[in-house]
Amino acid sequence: MMKHASSVQFASAFLVLFSVLHTANAADAFVDMKFDDLDLKALPPGSEKSEASDSPLMTMIIEEGRGKVLKLVNKENKSPTLTVPLDVTKVAGKTLNVTTWSKFSGKYTPITDKPWARPKLYINAKDARGKSIHSLSLTPNPEKPEWQELKNSITIPTSAASVVAQFIIPEVECQVLFDGLIITLSDAPVVAAAPENPPAPAAPATPAVPATPATARPIVPQTVAPATPAPPAGDPNSPDALAAKAPRKTFDDGGMTFSPELAKLLQKSYPSKTANANTVMLVGSGIADKSALPKFGAPWHALPLSPKLTGATATPRNLLIALPEALLKEKPEVVFIASDPAPGRKPSSSESEDWDDICRLCARFGALPILVPHGQEGKDEQFEHIAQAVKKAADISSYVLVSPTPAEAFPKRMDNLLRLLDIHVFARVKAESVSGKPGTPNGKPVEE
Repeated sequence: MMKHASSVQFASAFLVLFSVLHTANAADAFVDMKFDDLDLKALPPGSEKSEASDSPLMTMIIEEGRGKVLKLVNKENKSPTLTVPLDVTKVAGKTLNVTTWSKFSGKYTPITDKPWARPKLYINAKDARGKSIHSLSLTPNPEKPEWQELKNSITIPTSAASVVAQFIIPEVECQVLFDGLIITLSDAPVVAAAPENPPAPAAPATPAVPATPATARPIVPQTVAPATPAPPAGDPNSPDALAAKAPRKTFDDGGMTFSPELAKLLQKSYPSKTANANTVMLVGSGIADKSALPKFGAPWHALPLSPKLTGATATPRNLLIALPEALLKEKPEVVFIASDPAPGRKPSSSESEDWDDICRLCARFGALPILVPHGQEGKDEQFEHIAQAVKKAADISSYVLVSPTPAEAFPKRMDNLLRLLDIHVFARVKAESVSGKPGTPNGKPVEE
């Protein structure tokens, strides 16, 4: 198969991203992403990768007959991921016709009980709260050793707040090559609307059988804050302007995940009208139940630790039981969720989903969840599986990640993140008046 080609010109800042070309005269191509010019060490703003620049798990190699291609290698459950954002204002309500090319470059044994653990091109649309609402996976056939053309279509809901394309190998060990990405747009199919006044049913509906207490997860009411009037255009302290000024940090370079895109997404739900402003709750088995509370810059302060929410017993399933009462009582604005496992705990088959459920529970009570996947040094394989599950939950649902290592930097890193939230998400500090000493309401974020 010959390598696909296209000759188009850059038209805007977004076009710079990975040499992704958006142009009206490119035969209906909304995205024509080539890998010949892709530099993993100098990715443009908006793009993200899960591995360090010198990682052997994500490299560009020369493939005979195709030129430069992307090689992903998953070892020890690292799940390498290359993420490309799509302009949601252009794709919401549209059908995306997606094409890529892929090839296995080594042995591959699928995990039979994890059908989602496959190398893939993953298109994921999320709503304003960061919840995945529609997705598409293009996965190569492991029985074919040659290059394969993968193509399918996905209609993006009009309610989508963000859409990304990801080249990823989740959990399963293998190595795979990808070459290019082409997306064309078409109008979504029209679905006939339901009649305005449908006839009443002949008999009342049978009531649903309630879930048994042993397996039912906590159900909590969701409070929707009233809409805030938009600031006048050009206001440097408007939500869009504050989000745009957010620094771009990655887990490996900066010890946390933060970006203008993430700040804008968080603004849709925070600050919450139901939370107590500037309060921080620390939960999870990664927080010792007798740890000293961290000291944050005013006006932030940490709530007292609860034995039910910290220490060896604070596993994901136990947190789902104990958290609702604490969240209802304390109404924290921010919750740091530390994933260090209890001694001897084996990860569950739904480990990533469990951490995601904890974050969603916090969000329903108006608290902004922040995940803390603890470092790997000196830990066993089970611990690494748990840490990777936490990172996967954050990647799929756009949660903030914070690294707790080195230990002496962790309190300062948490304080730094709270400052970033104050400025770029909660909008409590005006952009033009950010000055003063760190640790004060108008202080600049602490840089490590």
